[in-house]
Amino acid sequence: MIAVAVLGILAAVAYPSYVDSVRKSRRSDAQASLMEAAQKLEAHRARHATYTLTLADAKISATSPEGYYTIAVAGCPISSCYTLTATPTGTQAEDRVKGFRLDSTGKKELSQDGSEWTDGWVAH
Repeated sequence: MIAVAVLGILAAVAYPSYVDSVRKSRRSDAQASLMEAAQKLEAHRARHATYTLTLADAKISATSPEGYYTIAVAGCPISSCYTLTATPTGTQAEDRVKGFRLDSTGKKELSQDGSEWTDGWVAH
């Protein structure tokens, strides 16, 4: 009975840490997707002298390879720049990091509360 109680306490402490570690590891899915999408947008610009704001035109998937994030693109009025955003979906939406952003200048940002963006992709 004591062993079961000890095991239950250990599981109650270890499981949330495990889930948090899994969510942190899934963040690389978003980061890799944004970097790949940026490369495809740059290739599109090299061929057409302008960025596209349609993911399909640049052959960019709307979801990350593992499916934990949705990818979106927004641009400037004259199509000379872009901002890519990765937003968590499904169980990953419970992560404290609510999104990643990458723009045409290479600036990387993340949102930990869903509204304010901070520099870099490392959560504090």
